[in-house]
Amino acid sequence: MGKPKPRTDECVGCNGWGRLAQPPYCSPCHQWRSKRHNPAAVCRRCGRDWRVNIDGFCRACVLVIIDHDADWYYDPAAAVKLQVVTQLALIVPGVTLTAAPFGAYRQRSDGRYHPPAWARAQRPDPVRDDPRICPPTLSGQLALSPAPYRMRHDHAAAIVDRPEDELPELLRVMEVLNAYTDGHAYGLRHRALLGPAYDHVSWRQLRLTEESLDRHAARTNLCPPGRKRAKTSAQSHPSEVITPGVVPYGQQKLFPAERDWSALRRATLPEPQPEAVRLLATFDAHARAHAWTNHARKAAAHVLRIAATWLGTHDPFAEYDLRAISAATGRGSSCRPRALNAFLAERGLLLPQPRPAISSVEAFVEQVIAGYPPRIADELASWARRLRSHSDRPPTEWHTLRRYLSYLRAPLADWTGRYQTLRQVTADDVHSAVTAVKGDRAHERAVALRSIFRALKQAKIVFTDPTRGLSVTRNEPPPTTLPPDRLAGLLDITDRPAIRFALALVTLHALNGTDLNRLTLGDVISARAQLLVRRPHSRHTVHLDEVTLRLLHTWLRHRHQRWPRTANPHLFVTRQTVIHTGPASNNYFPAAFQRLGLTLNGLRTDRMLDEARDTADPVHLVRVFGISIATAMKYVHTAHPHRVGVIPR
Repeated sequence: MGKPKPRTDECVGCNGWGRLAQPPYCSPCHQWRSKRHNPAAVCRRCGRDWRVNIDGFCRACVLVIIDHDADWYYDPAAAVKLQVVTQLALIVPGVTLTAAPFGAYRQRSDGRYHPPAWARAQRPDPVRDDPRICPPTLSGQLALSPAPYRMRHDHAAAIVDRPEDELPELLRVMEVLNAYTDGHAYGLRHRALLGPAYDHVSWRQLRLTEESLDRHAARTNLCPPGRKRAKTSAQSHPSEVITPGVVPYGQQKLFPAERDWSALRRATLPEPQPEAVRLLATFDAHARAHAWTNHARKAAAHVLRIAATWLGTHDPFAEYDLRAISAATGRGSSCRPRALNAFLAERGLLLPQPRPAISSVEAFVEQVIAGYPPRIADELASWARRLRSHSDRPPTEWHTLRRYLSYLRAPLADWTGRYQTLRQVTADDVHSAVTAVKGDRAHERAVALRSIFRALKQAKIVFTDPTRGLSVTRNEPPPTTLPPDRLAGLLDITDRPAIRFALALVTLHALNGTDLNRLTLGDVISARAQLLVRRPHSRHTVHLDEVTLRLLHTWLRHRHQRWPRTANPHLFVTRQTVIHTGPASNNYFPAAFQRLGLTLNGLRTDRMLDEARDTADPVHLVRVFGISIATAMKYVHTAHPHRVGVIPR
């Protein structure tokens, strides 16, 4: 009988998958099996009856212990109670994983036992004095910016060997402080907070100001010795009167703390300081010049008055404080926080809130992926990373990944209940998942599944692509026209100059919502009565007729009269966008058309279909509307169904 031929299979010795030079064993396991000092016995770790080394482990367990399971080396008695997990490995030609005997601890000349390098890598020696924790500071050096710091148990364990040169001096300071607090009014607050049962405790609560002690004594019916409690209206209605608490200019923070503004909802506000009065007057003039509504102007002024009264006007206002005041006073929806922040930022009085490290959509995708079992979650995470790190094309947006996960919510929930990994998903499972829904939902689910398994196949995480050959046809409805009565008197149904101009651009020139949002003042060529539409891969020139040109001039005059100081370069601006340079919301025009009983896409489709009825030339549609040849052929075929031809893809 000759030598067995090499083949690709699973190794009987180490359970690895790959090219077996000595079937049914890989080359290292074949050598392991042929060694005389590896007798046949039961492995101490996995319990398998095979060849074991002098430590009593099979080769598969030795590889796992050296890689990440050092408990069987340091404390075998305790490791017996742990769960045994064997990592599946790939057998790569030319790459051999060493599985040498462990050996015992070896005592060095310094008297300590040193484990091997692979064991030390899993359990490094603890740092006894980490210089990153509580580094020394210069005497008299002030902090450039306050930073929160918390001393945890792991921090203390990392500096247990630090020299205690200044500890005696600190102990003497603590003794003096305790002796001082025992005979002063700190004990009253300590007793009021905890009661007489804690009088024997040596520590005391630090009191910051005398006013705080007086207010606390008034609430708890306690007064300092020799001082009478005054009977004021604040005792009967403590939530209605609040003492002014302007932060002194130049006062630094002892420690960062989040303020609670909920007590100001029904409180009587104190009179603002002269600096705050001037700031409020400047803001009122600014709001009136930018045509704010009375409701929005009063709500924002109320928020600004609270912030200026309690925090002063010398230091910038933190954005999170302004948001907290808006939420606490119940005026967060009407005070226009972005406009108020822009007003303060122009004057250097705003401390912007730092943006989160990741967007909300990215955080949502990561949260959804983490909710699946570990192996499937790792595979989905690899899919997301691969789509986000394309080298030959732009990375996929996080919004697209979120849509794909929403399309596959039901199939993934079914597969996680039956499978441990996406490698077990078959073509029948994919076909069942796609055919479970109809129409556009089936097409969306097929696209998402194809994206996942193609990425995993390219990353060599799955061996076969179960979506190969998957095809789902989607029947798109043909374009339809609007009834004539819906278009009669279209420009007279609203008196808003911006919406009337937008209606003319959509109804006469077939612009879409994205085109309207991207238009800028520089795209208007008044001398030639033209409008330049900039698209990602093309430029389209719109020749304005008399009606559209008149509506354009009307809107520009209204825009200048209402917002003369805005720096926004876009042609269409709103009350929310005049304070910055961004475009209007994507939902601005569809929502405005919907309030009129119309749809933007319906008006645009009706215009192009009407033009296609007058001419059967798709090139004419491409030149007039700037659309693709495939879209033009679709409208020509709908307007002239008797024409025979194939729509190009």
